[in-house]
Amino acid sequence: FFGQDRLLLSRDAKQLAAALDVLDGKAGALAADSPLAEAAAAGTFMIARGIDMDAEKTPFHLEAVRKSKRLAVAAGQNEAELFVDAKLAAPDAKAAAQVAQAVDGFKAILQLQLSEDKNADAVLHGLKAEVADANVTIHWRAAGEDVAKLVAEEHQRMVKRHAEQKPEKKKPVPSGDD
Repeated sequence: FFGQDRLLLSRDAKQLAAALDVLDGKAGALAADSPLAEAAAAGTFMIARGIDMDAEKTPFHLEAVRKSKRLAVAAGQNEAELFVDAKLAAPDAKAAAQVAQAVDGFKAILQLQLSEDKNADAVLHGLKAEVADANVTIHWRAAGEDVAKLVAEEHQRMVKRHAEQKPEKKKPVPSGDD
């Protein structure tokens, strides 16, 4: 924790210590025009940003992300609307198009999976991916009330499916005395 409003996470203790030194004013900070220093949108409660990811080993499996120049993800709530915004500087236009296709595919799978739920369309309608050259911008917006209803209905559906499943009969374990 840093102050009352910041939580820093890192897989590397030295990187975490360096970040704390910057926040404490003991080390140089980012340039004002750095993509890592952009202002957060109103209501943002989580930001994850990375630059020069193509030069570092990252935990991402999707090649377009692993080889990207820059990634920024923000999530939050503004008024009654939930949001997630992501920006990716992919290695090239083809990779950017593939990321956008993956987002569209993810949305289509969810629409099929949640086809019985009347709130699914309202929640998924706001997911959009746009491509400009090698850059991908992903936006998701949904009313918090619609998301809460969708989660509650899916939870009830899962509970019902679980209750309908018949437990397997367990075979007796031989005691060794037989």
